[in-house]
Amino acid sequence: LSCVMVPAFVALFGGGLLRGTLPAGGAASSPVSRAVPLFVAVVYAQLSLQAFWLNPFGYDRGGARALFLAPVSPERILMAKNGAHLLLGLVVGALSIGAYAVVTGTPSVWALLSSAALALGLAPALLVTGNVVGTLAPRAVPAGIQRGAAVSPLAGLAGMAALSGAGLAFALPALAAVGWERPALVPLAWAGLAAAGWAGWFAALPAMGRLLQRRREALLEVVCGDEV
Repeated sequence: LSCVMVPAFVALFGGGLLRGTLPAGGAASSPVSRAVPLFVAVVYAQLSLQAFWLNPFGYDRGGARALFLAPVSPERILMAKNGAHLLLGLVVGALSIGAYAVVTGTPSVWALLSSAALALGLAPALLVTGNVVGTLAPRAVPAGIQRGAAVSPLAGLAGMAALSGAGLAFALPALAAVGWERPALVPLAWAGLAAAGWAGWFAALPAMGRLLQRRREALLEVVCGDEV
């Protein structure tokens, strides 16, 4: 569903209304400002996928037991889960960029590189948050389509806090690039933030694995139970 909704949102609002309402001249005409719809698409893609990164085991239901019966470490389980979410986020982001290009034309190379760096850079903070929240407060996802049933309100608040904090960290270099009129600073700064974020993710992986191991039985009781 996100593969359809997010690109449609970008094409309609980002590519049409938002881009058409930017006034000419000044900061609004800078390359960074014109690329804002692409950056919004990346953030919105992560927001639309929060049910997966905030509750990584919720959709497994009874199949979650197989993850822990397999001869793999908890760290490997988290790596597989996080890798799948990262791939899904990149797919949604690529479809969004394609929808934007159809409406407005092909974005510049630096804007595409910046969007890729943003997508890769936001992921570590969100995945770490999701690993911790999904392990401490798992929730079995109902079989039917129930909006908002995949995560609890408290988990959703933690996810919004993580996304807001990470977004703020990436917004500062973009604002500096607008003020200095140096759009090339955006992909460079964001690539640096992405590298730092993934270094932090790898550093936190052993601790997240130990937490998952300690919480295994409680997690399986919730995820594999009949009550939702």
